Amino acid sequence: MDLYKYIKLQKSDADTLYNHLINDTKYNLEEIEFALYDLFEYEPKTELYELREKRLKQEQFHKQILERDKQCIISNRISKVCQACHIIPFSICTEEQKYDSNNGLLLSADIHLLFDDYLLSINPIKSCVVLSNELLNNIHYNIYHNKKIVLNKNQLNYLKHHWFTFTAKYNQNNDYSN
Repeated sequence: MDLYKYIKLQKSDADTLYNHLINDTKYNLEEIEFALYDLFEYEPKTELYELREKRLKQEQFHKQILERDKQCIISNRISKVCQACHIIPFSICTEEQKYDSNNGLLLSADIHLLFDDYLLSINPIKSCVVLSNELLNNIHYNIYHNKKIVLNKNQLNYLKHHWFTFTAKYNQNNDYSN
């Protein structure tokens, strides 16, 4: 939908609308600000600029991962059904880690959820997918068990955190050899 039409259909004040639009990745931030100024002579407040800066960094993070991985690194599904996934969760990252593309993987939406719930991980020593017993018994996901994944040294380093949590959750040895 055209951005102007979308804005006109909303029944929100400009601040609320701005917050909503900058969190909707299909609209460019500069276009949002231009349209809101054009329609309402709206200029975002300082705290909204800080939010905008974070959003720009997040968009850049996603773009870098998309350009690097091109498709889901596990399932090979097309990028349209994929999301940029943080290896070390965003909520516990340092500021530098939050937007470091090496702390990211392009995963299909379902695999992203499984990764975030530690139902699967990537062994950083062997660079292969390892599934929890729950997924090993699932015909849709067991095909990925032991699949080799090509990752760079920095990504493998970030994966140590995820791997440690995964192996602790399932009482496995950290050098898990399955």
